[in-house]
Amino acid sequence: MAQQIDSGRGAPRPVRIRRSAAEAKRQILDAAEAHLTQFGPGGLRLQSIAAELGLSHPVILHHFGSREGLIDALNARTIEQLTSSMAALLAGATAPNRNLVETTLDHVFSAFGDGLAQRLAWLATAGETGTSSIHDALSEIARLVQLARVAFASQRGAPPPPFEDSRRIALLVATSAIGAAIFGRSMLTGPQNTPYAERVIPYRNWLSDLIMNYLDQFPSGMPATADHRPQPRPARHPARHPDARRDPKPNRHLKTEAE
Repeated sequence: MAQQIDSGRGAPRPVRIRRSAAEAKRQILDAAEAHLTQFGPGGLRLQSIAAELGLSHPVILHHFGSREGLIDALNARTIEQLTSSMAALLAGATAPNRNLVETTLDHVFSAFGDGLAQRLAWLATAGETGTSSIHDALSEIARLVQLARVAFASQRGAPPPPFEDSRRIALLVATSAIGAAIFGRSMLTGPQNTPYAERVIPYRNWLSDLIMNYLDQFPSGMPATADHRPQPRPARHPARHPDARRDPKPNRHLKTEAE
């Protein structure tokens, strides 16, 4: 909170504090995160943040360009924190285990549940995809999952899974976390007065079991879906030309000749 000084001409005005550019950006992001938690993206006011920090409104615009740019920068910071924590978690893993999967899901669900999902959705509805899009976050999560799975497959002497298979796992986890963050409070089972963080645990545990079973059964990835689709049965009769007409009495002419 910025200090106030009495100018002797009415209401006190905030003291301007000198900061480095990096420090100013960090403090602006911290304040924006607190305001978003309290008021949501629609209630974010740059003037309020500037007054709270003892900054001028143009300083925030200089660093972030707009309210949407500020929210996008906050998303980028959250995604970077998420991927950094996941990289540290998966770097030392040598084999998939339940604790590893549960901790990974906890990181992802916590990041999206603490406001990232709502901010991404708000930017999308506002027509602002931003630079820190969900596509970038998903790609980075998939890359980290793939690196770990390659190491797991190598330990078993199995061929590495295709990247697209790891991307599907990342998509499953991300969409589950986003859905739980946005709709979970109304869709998850449990007493209404139970905190969301507790109500989401059974669903997250079920998802952990699902992923563990998949990794155990398909260490090199599931075979291509197309290989498991039932092939169409061959036609019993050759296809007829659309203009061909079936003679209702095919032996009529033969009967006439016999007569």
